[in-house]
Amino acid sequence: MNKIKQLKPIQEKSLELLVSGKSISETARELKIGRGAIYDWLNSGDFSSELDRLRKRLKAEVQDQLLFLSTKSLDTLADCLKSERESVKLKAAEICLKGIGLLDQTLLVELGRGQEQVFSHEQMVAAAVDFLEGELDTAKDGGNGK
Repeated sequence: MNKIKQLKPIQEKSLELLVSGKSISETARELKIGRGAIYDWLNSGDFSSELDRLRKRLKAEVQDQLLFLSTKSLDTLADCLKSERESVKLKAAEICLKGIGLLDQTLLVELGRGQEQVFSHEQMVAAAVDFLEGELDTAKDGGNGK
């Protein structure tokens, strides 16, 4: 396994700034060094490898946070679907349906025996609220419909 040689403190500080979102110019200005020094470091394997490692670690941390927030967001949407205010329920249903790609301006539904009906956006959202409320109730009851 290749061991990364020790970076200088100024290189470590520049890595910190670059990973935090600062540009090369901003980093150079803040550290009172030339941009060329940072470009030289980026061309060295150790510095660029460490920058890549830190960026990957940051990306993983952000993804973990987003997963946590997505769970909280879904809980909030579920609460909104149970709201007494019809406008809140409709908006929550719309967000859910758009999120999974099921909401279009119109939907052609075959009703059977060759009959078809076109549903408007509003009709679809209202039907989705009813459906999702039923799904929430079923999930609360442990999926056994009791």
